[in-house]
Parts: sequence; structure tokens; C-alpha cells
Amino acid sequence: NIFAVNNELRDPTRRRLDMVVVGAVSLALALYLVIANAGYATFGAGIHSDVLTNYAAAPAIALARVAVALEVTSAIPLQLHPSRECVKSLLTRDAPAADYSLIDGESPSRRRSSSQGDDDPPEAPRDVEHVAITLGFLAGALAVALSVRSLGKVLSLVGATGSTTISYILPGGIYWRVGPAGPKRYLAAGQFLLGCVIMPAALTFVFLK
Repeated sequence: NIFAVNNELRDPTRRRLDMVVVGAVSLALALYLVIANAGYATFGAGIHSDVLTNYAAAPAIALARVAVALEVTSAIPLQLHPSRECVKSLLTRDAPAADYSLIDGESPSRRRSSSQGDDDPPEAPRDVEHVAITLGFLAGALAVALSVRSLGKVLSLVGATGSTTISYILPGGIYWRVGPAGPKRYLAAGQFLLGCVIMPAALTFVFLK
């Protein structure tokens, strides 16, 4: 979502973008730490990965389950939007960053639309592709939801693969390929290699457990 966030900033400078990133990650970290420690303080080390199963059946817990279902449902568009745009950019061979790069506070897509005359017909949206990709993601999510009974197993696999890739492998590999020469480039290579070690090690622990 970083490109969309960059476009929405009133003054999209590097410093302001860094402040948004640090603020968002710090707030999320604080909330996660509070919630995680509250669970361990309540149930101890024997807490189940699906926290709602730790509570006895009661109307309040049923309401909490409904709230969690609504939260997950509302989070699907947030996760689906950037994923769908990436797939569409790969299918059309467009560089994703091209539509989001800003020059004088205006994106190329906005400049194209503003440069077109009022009589020029707008570009036809690719509705079929848009719907097909959306349905594909929804079908995949539904298949996973119907196939597993433990949310903890899913989160363990996602953390071992997806989180390691996003946090270690991709940033290090991309900076090594496109970053300027210097010490940071070798640090990026070390980060990439560390991710390549963490992922199989984490997967091994998940399956052995």
C-alpha cells in the first residue's frame, strides 16, 4: 500500500513518507504487544493459537466470534486491492511504480487524464480481468478456510514464508539489485541470506511441532 499512501500525502516528501511508515509500524507493534501479552497474562503458556477457543461457551464469546468474522471480512478488500493491482501489472507488463511516481505532486495517471480533452473517450476498464482476479483470490481464501481447522497452523506457515519473504528476502534482494554501491549493499545481501536461512528453519520447526 506504500504507493497509494505516497499519492495521498499532501506533501509527499521522503521525510513525511518515512514518518508515516514509522508511525504506522510503531502503532501496530504497540497494539500487537498489548494484545499478545494480555492473552498470555490471562491463560499462561497453554494458550491456544485461536484465542476464542480458550473461552467457555457464552453469549459474550459468541458475540466476539461474530465481531472477529466481521473484522476478517472487512480486511479482505484491504489485502485484495494491492495484490490484485500487482497481478494486473504483471499481466499487462506495466511497471507498478510508474503509475504511482509523483512529479510536482501529480501522478502520471492524473497528468494523462488532465491532458486529455473533454471530447476524448476514457480508457475502457478491464472489467473481466478485474473480476476474474478478484474471484480467484476470494476462491483461494475460501478454499483455505474450508480446508483447515486450526488458525494457528495457517498463521505459522504464513509467518514462516510470507513474513520472512516480505521482511528479509525481498528488501535485501531488491536493494542488492538496484541500490547504489556501498556498505548498505552488502548489508542488504546479508539480510537476503539471513531470510533464506530463517525461512527453511522456521518451516522445519512448524512441521516438527
